[in-house]
Amino acid sequence: MRLNIIFHDIVKSENDLKNEFSITIEYYLSLVSKIEEFIIKKQAKFNEVCFYFDDGYRSFKDLIFPSIKDDYYKYCLAIVTNSIGQEGYLSASDLILFRDRGISITSHGCSHVALAIYDRDKLQSTASGGFYKDSTRGKSQSLMENQVLYQLVESKKILVDVLKQEINEFVFPYGLYSNDTLKINNKNKAYSYLAICDNEYLDDGKNLRSRFLVTNKLSVQQTFDLILQLKIKE
Repeated sequence: MRLNIIFHDIVKSENDLKNEFSITIEYYLSLVSKIEEFIIKKQAKFNEVCFYFDDGYRSFKDLIFPSIKDDYYKYCLAIVTNSIGQEGYLSASDLILFRDRGISITSHGCSHVALAIYDRDKLQSTASGGFYKDSTRGKSQSLMENQVLYQLVESKKILVDVLKQEINEFVFPYGLYSNDTLKINNKNKAYSYLAICDNEYLDDGKNLRSRFLVTNKLSVQQTFDLILQLKIKE
């Protein structure tokens, strides 16, 4: 069993927090310390830990990467390809450096548009057809089949071109997906693994990967307590 934890932007102090999804480096190190202590005591239901850093913020290079001392944990960067090289985000050369250090690189889409949306709490179906083109960031529009396919395929092409290696995992923007998007991926054999956000289960090694989202709304202890409550899928 693997524990997958999602982080986004990491900042130096609470004054730098931009939204609920950013946390301080102090928060991050404290949480990691609690997880490590728990593992050492051999009380964990999981035998592996992977830290995901979604969106490709430069803060991973500035604040997290220097703190990595060994390969005790796995690290995975979920990259929005349109953001590569943009201000505040990682560059192509950064990704190559991390690849060479054994850090996994996955796709998070081209524009961070939701591949599925809810309307009045009802998950919308994906209409067939549509233009094969990029879409605007956000989760307000319902994509058609070819627009979903664009996010899957074109982001993968860009990362493969930069890294010269296969990309076999896609991280759903906003954690939003549906049976339709799963079918589109499987039909086109785009990715072997699809990462979601459910804050309920540990990763059981199957193609749909459960992940736990960290926000600054909770204290480190509250977050850690929720992690301990993650279940094993039956």
